[in-house]
Amino acid sequence: MKCEAVRKKLSAYIDQEISPELARQMNAHIQSCPSCQKEAEDLKQLWQTMGEWDAPDILSEDFETRVLRNTAKQTIPGTWLDKISQNIIPKTLLPVPAALLLMLGIYLGHYMGSLLYEKEFVPSENDSITSITGVDNFLNEYDKIYSNLF
Repeated sequence: MKCEAVRKKLSAYIDQEISPELARQMNAHIQSCPSCQKEAEDLKQLWQTMGEWDAPDILSEDFETRVLRNTAKQTIPGTWLDKISQNIIPKTLLPVPAALLLMLGIYLGHYMGSLLYEKEFVPSENDSITSITGVDNFLNEYDKIYSNLF
């Protein structure tokens, strides 16, 4: 076995939570590898020390009850949408007004756009491409400005 594989399973080896075949292979490796042997001894010592340690009983008997009571009193500030959904609209109905607002926005955008472009431009037979695009006006203005300079 490789050291990396042994180190990954070392805790399970010490707690005897692995198969007998794997335990035999790990035992053979630990016996032959000083690094893994030290790691196993350190881990065993740590577990032994932790088992002997008595944690102080600093929590009173009603600690859990007090914590639950105090957390129930506290409110977590939410967004305006949370307040609306909790007080006015049940959460299952919240998508309905959102969809209605979206449709209203689309309708108003379409309506306002049609007001801006209400008059449809249809060029007459006398109009040329340059007059439709305004190129003629640009060229005339250009000539006026630069002819006065020279």
